[in-house]
Amino acid sequence: MKNPISAQQDSDQDEIDLGALAIILWSGKWWIALTCTAAFIVGAAWLLNTPPTYQANALIQIEEKAASLALPDGLADLMSGGRNSSNAELELLHSRLTLGTAVAKAHLDWVARPVQAPFVGYAVSGHGIPLPDFGPLARYARPGDTILLGYLKVPPAWLGEMMDLTYDGGNAYTLALPDGTELRGQVGQLLTNAAQEFGITVGRLTGEAGRGFIVGQVTELNAIAALDANLAEAEQGKGTGVVQVTFKGQDPDVARHTLDAIINAFHEQNLARSSAEAQKSLEFVQSQIPEVKARLTSAEAALNGYRAAQRSVDISFETQSLLSQTQATEEKLMALAQSEEDIKRKYAPDHPIYKQLLDNRSTLQAHLDALNAQIGDLPETQKQVLNMTRDLATAQAADDALTQRAQELSVLKASTIGNVRIVDLAATPMAPIAPKKSLTLALSLLLGAIMGGALVLLREKLRRGIDSVEEVEALGLPVFATISLLMDPRNGNASVDASKVDIVSRDQPGSLLVEEFKSLRTSLHFGMLDAANPSLAITSGAPDAGKSFISANIAAVTAASGARVCLIDADMRRGRQRLRFGLRRATAGLSDYLSEDIGLDGLLQATDIPGLTFMNTGAFPPNPSELLIRPKFKELIAELTQRFDLVVIDCPPVLAVTDAAVVGRIAGATFVVARHQKTEIGELAATIRTLETAGVTIKGAILNAFDRRHLKAYGNYGYKYKYKYSYSYSYKTIEEDRDRKA
Repeated sequence: MKNPISAQQDSDQDEIDLGALAIILWSGKWWIALTCTAAFIVGAAWLLNTPPTYQANALIQIEEKAASLALPDGLADLMSGGRNSSNAELELLHSRLTLGTAVAKAHLDWVARPVQAPFVGYAVSGHGIPLPDFGPLARYARPGDTILLGYLKVPPAWLGEMMDLTYDGGNAYTLALPDGTELRGQVGQLLTNAAQEFGITVGRLTGEAGRGFIVGQVTELNAIAALDANLAEAEQGKGTGVVQVTFKGQDPDVARHTLDAIINAFHEQNLARSSAEAQKSLEFVQSQIPEVKARLTSAEAALNGYRAAQRSVDISFETQSLLSQTQATEEKLMALAQSEEDIKRKYAPDHPIYKQLLDNRSTLQAHLDALNAQIGDLPETQKQVLNMTRDLATAQAADDALTQRAQELSVLKASTIGNVRIVDLAATPMAPIAPKKSLTLALSLLLGAIMGGALVLLREKLRRGIDSVEEVEALGLPVFATISLLMDPRNGNASVDASKVDIVSRDQPGSLLVEEFKSLRTSLHFGMLDAANPSLAITSGAPDAGKSFISANIAAVTAASGARVCLIDADMRRGRQRLRFGLRRATAGLSDYLSEDIGLDGLLQATDIPGLTFMNTGAFPPNPSELLIRPKFKELIAELTQRFDLVVIDCPPVLAVTDAAVVGRIAGATFVVARHQKTEIGELAATIRTLETAGVTIKGAILNAFDRRHLKAYGNYGYKYKYKYSYSYSYKTIEEDRDRKA
């Protein structure tokens, strides 16, 4: 759109007239409708050729800690504190460990699919769009073509290499290997190539003979990347630990099967990780049992040997009390030592639980040291018996504790269930999630409307034609009249080609243009009061401005007022005024008069419009300008102005040839026709300069084909332009013109 500039205030320079913008868009409604239709067709074609996407979904629960069974206190202590964040667990869902396991178990790295036709693949295979079934086209997939692999093994060098499989009919097929070898196999039977360590079993193959399929195996990393790109998860409510996992695919059954493989692999790795802690603790305990049993045997042998040497020494009540306290304290210290092994793997040394354990151990160790001091004050015999008895009891307690611990860990390992629970297995709704047909078509229409509007605005911005009378008058040229664009009387919004309406007063007597031409007639009457003779030369800068239309109609309207009018077609290169009056191309006229000694009366043709006489161009001469320069043309105009009240001369375009400059020097007044939104302001300025340089005084201008539907859009604005124009105006011979309308 052209940038409007206010004629009143500089502050309005940046304002946008929404009304003008709306009118411009409305004027280009058919362009917008065309782009909307094209965009709709493109969107529909895209939908037709885009396979649907289905989404399988499953539900899992991630608990904050593993569930505790009815186990001994030691097991409950071991299993407590194992809290895991659901976010951290979900990150493992995308790990190579999980997805790689799913790929391996479900063979998700295998590729087996029909060959799709280029550009219209799914439209043919999914919607059954007809495709000739012969030659190379017979290879492409049609509805119902399927392939299923039962086994596939390829050498590492062939990973990522796709192989062509051609169905031969029945159960036979031909497989082209990457090394160029062709193998023939049967559906359901193993096909091998021992040299390449290759093997394949096609479990199912449906379709017509000649159909093509693609089989192969991708690398594990590529298969994992493909799974990860289509896998998503979302927690159902904040902090609930209930997570919905989804997987997108083009086949609903494959999507469900793939998602089941992923969540099962995720569940299995969670179980394995949960039991790993118990396994590690069990291994540690079992490694300590032999050493503790050796200490137990040694302590028992030492005590029995000492008693035998001392001949059955008994300990006193006081010594027995010290022994009991010492044994209880040492058992507590041993229990703390075992607990420390578990806590050390879960908490840092500065954690409150770890610090509490260290404080308890320090207290017990201090109490044990005090008891040992009391034991040191006992008699030597009592002291030896007590120490040996304590060593035996300590060794026995350690052995019992380790044995019990090993049993507990074995039970724990066998009963581990992890903190991930599969609530709902994968299921795929029948309705696809994409493409969304209604939304796609709506967006297509919206995009088409935007593109159409942009195209209309761009065309308007690039349009450099004259839009208002003010632009013409800014060149110092008065506008005598504005002639509206011809409109279809049956449809006021549709324009009509001027060549189909020759004389407005005759062909459209009720048209507004008749009154506009009458107004122009009045303006010309007063404008030519000081003219040297009553002759009027009408020209334009370039062809197709409507000068011939203006010339014929001003002559007809003036004749209707009772004046005697002569219309001369002085365009001896491409003149076609004769068609308006039903005359043949061979009708003699101006060129014949100027080049030969022919009487004037035989050249003047009466018309069906009373008072209007017409002079044809005659034969197209090779030198029109030279003929017009001859004195005979000036004599012709002088004689005609004596016979008629007004002589209207239809001249060729100024910027194409020099004829109009010659005629303008002889005519009483010269007017230039400019076409609304087509004639450029630079073109009009060049026309004025050319005529003035030739000594022609231009009386004024006529703005033709003014589209009043744009009046509100352009009535208050002026525009800046860049100018570029070129012209072509060639000779026409009688023979060339005979092929046209006669």
